Amino acid sequence: MQQTNKGFSTVVVMVVNLLATGHLSPANETEQFAAWTQPESVAKPQVPPAYDVADHETVFRTSAGEGVLWPYKDYVAVVEGNVTIGGLMMVHERDELLVCGKIMPQGGIQATEAMLYTIDVINARNLIPGVKLGARIKDDCDRDIYGLEQSVDFIRGSVSRFAGNSANCKDGHQPDLIAGVVSFFSTSPALSSVQRYPFFTRTIPSDKHQAEAMVELVKLFNWTYVSVVYEESSYGLLDSGVAAASTYDVIIKRLRAHRHARGVIVFASDQEVGELMRAVDRANLSGHFAWIGSDGWGGRSLVSDGNERQPFAEPVQGFEDYFLGLTPANNKRNPWFVEYWEDYFHCRHPGSVDTPFNQNYSRMCDGTERQTRYNGYVAEAQLQFVSDAVFAFAVALKDMHNDYCGADNPGLCREMKPYDGTRLLHYLLESNFKGLSGEWFRFLPNGDSQPRYRILNFRQSSRGHHEWVTVGTYEQKKLRITLNDLKFTSIQPRHPTSVCSRACAYSQAQHFLGGNRCCWTCNNCSAYEHLPTAYKCVECPLGSRPSQDLKTCTPLPEEHLYYYDVIAIVAMSLATLGMCLTTYVIHVFVKFRDTPVVKASGRELSFVLLAGILGCYAMTFVIVAPPSAVVCGAEQVGIGFFFAVCYSALLVKTNRIARIFHAGRRTARRPRYISPRSQLAFCGVLVGVQVAITTIWLLVSPPKAGHYYPTRDANQLVCLSGVGEEYVIGLAYPGVLIVVCTVYAVLTRRIPEAFNESRHVGLTMYTTCVVWLSFVPIYMSTSSRIEVRLATLCFSVSISATVLLVCLLSPKVYIIVLRPERNVRRPVTRSLMESVTKKNPVADADDVILKSDGAYLQICTFCATVAHSCLYLQIHA
Repeated sequence: MQQTNKGFSTVVVMVVNLLATGHLSPANETEQFAAWTQPESVAKPQVPPAYDVADHETVFRTSAGEGVLWPYKDYVAVVEGNVTIGGLMMVHERDELLVCGKIMPQGGIQATEAMLYTIDVINARNLIPGVKLGARIKDDCDRDIYGLEQSVDFIRGSVSRFAGNSANCKDGHQPDLIAGVVSFFSTSPALSSVQRYPFFTRTIPSDKHQAEAMVELVKLFNWTYVSVVYEESSYGLLDSGVAAASTYDVIIKRLRAHRHARGVIVFASDQEVGELMRAVDRANLSGHFAWIGSDGWGGRSLVSDGNERQPFAEPVQGFEDYFLGLTPANNKRNPWFVEYWEDYFHCRHPGSVDTPFNQNYSRMCDGTERQTRYNGYVAEAQLQFVSDAVFAFAVALKDMHNDYCGADNPGLCREMKPYDGTRLLHYLLESNFKGLSGEWFRFLPNGDSQPRYRILNFRQSSRGHHEWVTVGTYEQKKLRITLNDLKFTSIQPRHPTSVCSRACAYSQAQHFLGGNRCCWTCNNCSAYEHLPTAYKCVECPLGSRPSQDLKTCTPLPEEHLYYYDVIAIVAMSLATLGMCLTTYVIHVFVKFRDTPVVKASGRELSFVLLAGILGCYAMTFVIVAPPSAVVCGAEQVGIGFFFAVCYSALLVKTNRIARIFHAGRRTARRPRYISPRSQLAFCGVLVGVQVAITTIWLLVSPPKAGHYYPTRDANQLVCLSGVGEEYVIGLAYPGVLIVVCTVYAVLTRRIPEAFNESRHVGLTMYTTCVVWLSFVPIYMSTSSRIEVRLATLCFSVSISATVLLVCLLSPKVYIIVLRPERNVRRPVTRSLMESVTKKNPVADADDVILKSDGAYLQICTFCATVAHSCLYLQIHA
C-alpha cells in the first residue's frame, strides 16, 4: 500500500469541540438569547505599526486603501444561559496566504447554526428544569495553533473578549474550571486513550473504525494495492500551514507513477481534498482515480470524484427549515452570518465589515435574497453529531440535576456547586437519549461513539450535475452494500481495478521492486525454465523441459537408434547381405581349399580375413542395439578388434609378397618366415597390439551407457564412449594398419603373374582410404546427432568389410566358381625369374588373369563411389 504524506501542516484532531462551563449567569436571567452587537473597535480595527506573527493576524488593504486586521479574533456567537457551552468551529477555511480563508458554508456556518438550533430546542423543551443553556462559539479557521489560541480563552477565563461584555459566576468570580469535552468532528484514534484524554468524548466514530470500513470496501472491490494520501499532524512545509499547489501536483505525480493503482484512500479535510482535486484536473487525470474518502470530506460540495465513507448520520429534524429561514436581519447572534450571506449571494451587505473576500462584490444585497434548495444550498450531512454533542451535555446536566437537586427543584441547586468536571464526565458517559435526528445515542465506555457509517457515492445525475448517493452502510463491523448500486463514471459504471502491477502471465516470474511485495515486474522465463514458485524462473535439468503449466519439469522422451528406424533397417540389411556373402565365400574357400587359387592367396590368412569381415558385419547389430554396459563394451572392443583382424591379415599378406619380391632380386633362396604358421603368428602379434590397446582403454574408461544432451531438446541414450572423440582410440591402430597396407600395396603394384594379387590389394586399400577419408570428418562433425554418428559408423564398418570382400576376395571366387579352368598351378618360379631378369612375364599366364582386370577395376571403382555417396547422404539425412 502506497502512502503519500502531503508534507503540509493540517489539523489531525479537529478542535471542533464543545466545552461545558458551569455556573455562568448573565445579567438578565430572563433573557434567553443575548443580541449580538458588533463593537466599533471590531468594525474598524487599528492597524499596528508592525505585523506581529504571534497574533495570527493578517493586514489587508480595503478598496479604500485602509489597512485592516484579519481575521476578527473577537468575533463570538453568544447565547446567554445559566450553563454556557463553549464551541470551537471551523467557520473559515484555511488559506495559503491568509490566516483565515473563505467562509465554510457546510462544516462551518451550518455546524454553528446546528449548535445554536439545538440549544434553542433544548431550552424550549425546558429539558433541565429552571436551567437555560447558553453558548460561546469561536472560530478556529481550521488551524490547530490558531484554534488552540482561541480555546485558551475558555481555559484562562478571558471571556471579556466574548462580544465585548463579561460573564461572571454568581459569586462574582470568573469560572476557573473547564471540563467535559465532546467533539463532533474529531476522529483521531489517539483520542480514544482514557489515560491521556480522560475528559474527552465524541459523538462521531473513531478513525479506527473508519479504517476498518475502508478496508472492507477495498476487499469488496478486490483491490490489491491502494495509495493513501493523509495529512500531517503538525505544521509542514509552509509557515502558513497550507501547501502550495505544486505540492499537490507532486502528490498526483507520485500517484500516477503506479498507473495500475487507481484506488486512492484520502484522510484529509475537505479543503486539502479540494486542492488535490484541482491538481487532478491540472494533470488531466479526471476519471482516472477511484477515491475512497474519509469523513473529513465525504459528502461535501467542495470535493467530488469518488466513493466516500461517512459516519452514519440522519438529518436534524427541523434544522433545514430553520436554516433556510435565516437572514442577516433575524440572525444577529451569529457574527459570521453576514459574511456567509455575502459569499452565498455574491453581494455586499449594507453595513458589513471589510473582509479580504467581499472587496470585489459590486452588487449590494437588497434584503430580498433567500436561501432555497434550488439556488445552491447543500446540507451538511453530519450535523447530527453536532446536535448530539449539545444534547449529550444537556442530558448529562439533566441527570446530574435530578440526582443532586431533584426533579421538583428547578434551577441550579447548591449540590451542583462548585462545578465538578469529573462528576459531569460520569453523567456524560452514562447518557442515553434520542436526539433531534430521531436516532438513539450513547457513548462507548472509553467515550467514543458507536461505529456506524454511511457509504456515499458521488455520481453524475445528469449532464453537468453530480450528487452524493447513499449506497450502503457499515454497522457492527459488517459492510452492507450492493455493487450494482455503485457507479464510477457515466462512461465506466463499474469500479476500476487497482493493483500496483498486473498479474504476470503463467510463463512469467514476479520480481519485486524495492522489497515492496505489492509491486513487481514480470520477467519472461526461457523455453527451458519452469516456475516452481511465482517469483523465480529455474532452468530445468538437461534432458527435461517445463511441463505445460510450467510448475515442474518433465523428462524428455528417451531417444536412441531403434531397430525399426529406417536408417537402422538399411544398415542391418546391408550387414545381413554382407554376412550372407561372406558365409558363401567361406563356404567356397573351405570347399576349394586345396585348389591353386586358394593356396596361392594364402589359405590361412584368407580364413582370418573372412572371419574379420564377418565380425565387421556383425558389429552393425551391436551398434544398433539399445545401449547398455554390455552393448557398449562390445562396441568398444569389437569394432577396433575386427578391423585389426582384417587389416593385420592383409598387412601380413602384402608384407609376405613384398619380401618375396625383393628377396628374389638378390637371391634364389626362399625368404624366411613366409610359412603359414609364421604368417599366423605375425597376424596374431598385430592383433594382440589392438587387444592391448582395447584392454587399457576399458580399464581407464569402463563401458557405460548414459544420457547425452546434444541440444536442449534432446535426451539421447548412448554409449558414452561414442559421444566424444573416444572412438578414435579404438580405431587409431586399425587406421595405422590401413596406412601401412596402402604403402605395401604401392610398393608391390608391379609384381607379375601369380603374384598379381598385390594389384587386388592395392585397389582394396585405395577404396578403403576413400571410405575412411569420408568417414572421419563425418563422424567428427555429427557429435550433436548421435543417430547419424552411429549410422555413419555402421555404414563405414559394413562398407569397409564389403570393399575387402568384393575387391580382394570376389576375383578368386569368380575364378573358382565361374572359371575353374583357370584354377590351375602355374610355373611360379620360372615366371618370377624371368620377371626379375627379363622384366617380361609369361604371356599366357598374364592373359588369363588380366582378362578379368577391366571388370574387376570397374567393380572396385563402383564400390568406392557408392561408399562415398552413402556416407555423404548419411550426413545430410
